Amino acid sequence: MTGHLTQAVLTTWAAKDLPTRLLSGQVAKLLNCSTEDVAILVSAGETGQSLFGCVR
Repeated sequence: MTGHLTQAVLTTWAAKDLPTRLLSGQVAKLLNCSTEDVAILVSAGETGQSLFGCVR
């Protein structure tokens, strides 16, 4: 993501006033996916893989 887009994304998420930690069911509801999908996203993040082509 570009710096400007990253800032816009962070600002949008901050406006949602979400807690620091969420349960997988809460994340699934927020992303409109299943809890199994959340597990896949988390495991991909732990391995350092980029799901969206972003540089970590």
